[in-house]
Amino acid sequence: MKAVRVLCSCFLFSVLGVEAANTNQAFERGALSPEQIHAWEYYTDTESAVYGCQYGDDPRFAEDSEGLLKQLASDEEMDPVQVTYRTLMNMGPNTRALVSRNVRVASIECNAVYYVGTDLIGLPVIPFEEALTLLHDDLANYTDENRVRQLRDTFIVANIDPRWFWTYFVADKDHLEMLGLDYDTLLVVETALRTDGEKGEYSSKSYTLLHDIFVKLHNRSIDYYSSDGKCQKTTAEPPFNLLVWPEITDEIVKSLYVKHAVSYRGKWRVKAEKVEGGTGLSRERPIDNADIPLFNVERGLSISSAECS
Repeated sequence: MKAVRVLCSCFLFSVLGVEAANTNQAFERGALSPEQIHAWEYYTDTESAVYGCQYGDDPRFAEDSEGLLKQLASDEEMDPVQVTYRTLMNMGPNTRALVSRNVRVASIECNAVYYVGTDLIGLPVIPFEEALTLLHDDLANYTDENRVRQLRDTFIVANIDPRWFWTYFVADKDHLEMLGLDYDTLLVVETALRTDGEKGEYSSKSYTLLHDIFVKLHNRSIDYYSSDGKCQKTTAEPPFNLLVWPEITDEIVKSLYVKHAVSYRGKWRVKAEKVEGGTGLSRERPIDNADIPLFNVERGLSISSAECS
């Protein structure tokens, strides 16, 4: 029986594993820069560190995924290996059944989540990007809106600072496709998650689609929390080279803040500064000691942390 299980694992991995291995990393199918991808990894790392764990797949999946799948599918006693929910779903149903007793599903909040047979024991808290990809890919593969609604109920989207949210997920159609997800498929995802049975009205210039999906999921908040649990105000923002939509305006940013009761003051300002050969206009100014190191510029808009309420 053990030999059969190992052989099945190898076969399934060869059939399913190539696609899965190429889609287990955040934004891997997209056109984001290395800096943008690194910044998102920083978000997931720091968010899970707050709860005392490390989010992501066991490093052995990158080093020897086929060998690890063989070991997981065997009768060998071993500690559960951590996989993200995305990696688990990309294995395919047969492979998941083979390895289920030896895997633990990663959760940003470090709560214990296991997969037994065909069912999750517990709810993983996952990044919004991962949630989007799971829903997008399930609909693309099965064209079943009921499956999308069922999948929605198997996870919780992690808390996200509003500045991270508008860095990646507030953008028009052309820029959203840089994330590696098909816009038309996301439109159907949003419709499937509605309770009114209607279709949303979006154009290529609409920038709220992903936010509208977020609020229809089981989620933690879009909010800014200080590192010390005390009321804090900050002007720190991400630089333009990290933004998926560099043309975003402060009015659009402030509309997100209003929706999530994030207190703000000010507006983005353009400032004249000396440059080689004369004077230029700058929309962002570098700052030191930012609350989030990658948010290292300011533009004149400040926000207050949730503890100030």
